Amino acid sequence: CADTEGHIGKDGRFYLLDLSRTFPPESPPRRDVKGAYLFELLRPEFVRSYSRSLCSDGFSAFLSPGQEELNARLAKATEYLHDTIIPTFSEDLVRMVFDAVTQGSFLSFNLKAVIHSYGINLRHMGIILDHLDVFHARWKTEPNKRYLMQFALQDARVLLMTEMVARAIRNMIQEKWRAEVQKSKLPLNGPYLRSAISILRCINSEPATAGFWGQISKSVELKFGRYITPEEDVVTGQTPHILDYITAYSSFSVPSKGQGKLILFDRIMELTGCKLSRHTRSFLEKHFDAFEMIISKMHRKELSIRERVKDLNIVPQSGGYLLNYLAKRGLSYDPSYTLSRARRSFEKALAIDTGDIFTLRCIAQLEGADITHPPLGSGNALVLLTRP
Repeated sequence: CADTEGHIGKDGRFYLLDLSRTFPPESPPRRDVKGAYLFELLRPEFVRSYSRSLCSDGFSAFLSPGQEELNARLAKATEYLHDTIIPTFSEDLVRMVFDAVTQGSFLSFNLKAVIHSYGINLRHMGIILDHLDVFHARWKTEPNKRYLMQFALQDARVLLMTEMVARAIRNMIQEKWRAEVQKSKLPLNGPYLRSAISILRCINSEPATAGFWGQISKSVELKFGRYITPEEDVVTGQTPHILDYITAYSSFSVPSKGQGKLILFDRIMELTGCKLSRHTRSFLEKHFDAFEMIISKMHRKELSIRERVKDLNIVPQSGGYLLNYLAKRGLSYDPSYTLSRARRSFEKALAIDTGDIFTLRCIAQLEGADITHPPLGSGNALVLLTRP
């Protein structure tokens, strides 16, 4: 693609930069999303298996006049993905879930890996869910498989809804964390734990959480194109709460009703890099029915944040803020060394999110500056020397 750069380093090695648009975009880009061709890309598994080569600069201003054929080729590839690959996968997914249930490996079923193996991006989970609804009507004509396949279909639908909702909650937690790091600018776990717990406590069916679930449903619709609306129970005639609806696995795969909620919670923990205390986790495994009561009263001591959180720059960013503060206030034994560590922390944060304006600004303020200070406790004033 036109953005990619090649460089020869001072060490004599060759380096490639700006590979974010290596893979070609889908077609047509969603009209309600500005610049969708820049990030709604085809999966490498799909590009590798497709019969023709595809252009990474499709639907962009980098194409020269007369190269419309490249866009047309992308349109055919996208049509093949949506009209052939996704419907095929949707049917295969139910059969894979059926096999996992019968083999006793359902709880370890890796939905993300399975979807990616077909060259499908996770943003299409809403489309997959739509296809499952179609299969529900079609499979009624298969008397020998109807009963067991209906349970597998139910579990496949719940797996998809659980994954979509878990990712929506993950995004909400990370937004809170990013706001917190701009507010406190310190690598203290307390504020981030409070932010996460305030959201996790809403994972219950109490009327007070109606606003929370409304936000989650809207987030799922925007991200995956599918609004989750609980369906009326054909037996009781009542409409279940959305939490009960998205965790209603069949009794073949998940015997206890509350266990589905724990599966959702575990997925959120995995996506956010958080970890529930061993004692609380063990208690929930033995008392699934007490899930909502335990989670609604969860304390910060029952939750921890792992040191490495994938794709989230708040850890090195807040560390850089603290080191920069210590260096400039003369609160370290070697301010120059502390400042260099602050710069490295900001650079690490920038590597995670290259477009973060606050991180770029902090690096710019540190660049070209040097701090010297007498040993800690000498009582002398801080001296900031700026190179010409």
